[in-house]
Amino acid sequence: MLRDDADALDALAARSYAALEASEDGYRVAVRLEGLEELPRAVRTRVLRMAAVKAGSPPGTLAAVHVDAVDRLVTAWHGQRHVDLPGGLRADRRSGKLLFGPA
Repeated sequence: MLRDDADALDALAARSYAALEASEDGYRVAVRLEGLEELPRAVRTRVLRMAAVKAGSPPGTLAAVHVDAVDRLVTAWHGQRHVDLPGGLRADRRSGKLLFGPA
């Protein structure tokens, strides 16, 4: 049953990521915040992980602590700095988007 739940969440996250992905010059991946903020945490954090991995963060070193820090850029935004990610990447919040690119 847990595998079925995880598969369903992964499928929802993949559809959400496809709907929210945007373009932004100079960044490998951009995700629109509008719509991302309203997703349930279980789906939203999967979308953030997908974005980081697509931008080049190695999946084996991208940990929950990294995804949680990026999630705070979405859910607890108070003008904080970027988040450094494994693979020499960083996540920034700017102009209604979450941007993933080189540090």
